[in-house]
Amino acid sequence: MKVRILSALLAASVCCVGCGEQNSVASADSAEADVALLRQSIPAEIALKDVVDTYVVGSRNTDLQRERITEMLIGSTVVWTFTIFDVSREGERYRVSSELMSPSSPSGIGKFAVVAYVFSRGQSDQHAIEKLMTGDAVKVKGLVQSVNLRTALVLSPAVLAD
Repeated sequence: MKVRILSALLAASVCCVGCGEQNSVASADSAEADVALLRQSIPAEIALKDVVDTYVVGSRNTDLQRERITEMLIGSTVVWTFTIFDVSREGERYRVSSELMSPSSPSGIGKFAVVAYVFSRGQSDQHAIEKLMTGDAVKVKGLVQSVNLRTALVLSPAVLAD
């Protein structure tokens, strides 16, 4: 029963990820400027696995440890590879959602997801993004905007990483 309730909460939170995102209707000029800055930024060296293990329900990490990693992550650039659950188009960008990721520790019962708002840098990016399918791996470089309810992390803006 406890796992079923947690699964329902997780599904609801992942569906709402990005609902309150501030740049949802950003102008093309500001999006291009953000992406240009993103391409020049140096990524933080934190593994996605470590982020998942920190935030999932049932992790051994304390609230203080989650606060510290959140402070480090928000506003940082990361480069991560994850397995795709879904891709949709939202105006000038694509919403790329990861599959739900499990913690490496058996004590963690929750799941975690990444939602990346990916901007195309041209025809080749557009073609590559639109060709992605559920289960494919994708490598993105993005700016961490938020961590929502310990279940999802939002990258915006993001681009396909080389």
